[in-house]
Amino acid sequence: MSRSIDIRPKGRIDIWTRYRRLKQLDSKASAERWYSELIRKIRTLAEDSRLWPEADEAIDIGIDLRCMPYGRGRHKYRVLFTVDSGTVNVLRVRHTAQDAISGEDL
Repeated sequence: MSRSIDIRPKGRIDIWTRYRRLKQLDSKASAERWYSELIRKIRTLAEDSRLWPEADEAIDIGIDLRCMPYGRGRHKYRVLFTVDSGTVNVLRVRHTAQDAISGEDL
């Protein structure tokens, strides 16, 4: 079943913050490559969202929060999302070194 993808406001902020930081520290080409690959990976959730495991924080927060890893090496991120009837809601995109999220972080 194909679902629509909705990148929620905090998720968009996470993505654009990282994009700007990469552009500053590395290059525009590197930032654009990171962004386009991330969006490509997020789009796969339309078909395979139920394959990804529950996020570590899901029980504490009390929602069916799922986690899809993105990247490799020290550039690994967690795409945190929920799934409702027809939509995958990307709530946050966080570096794996960041602390676990709480309900207020969503």
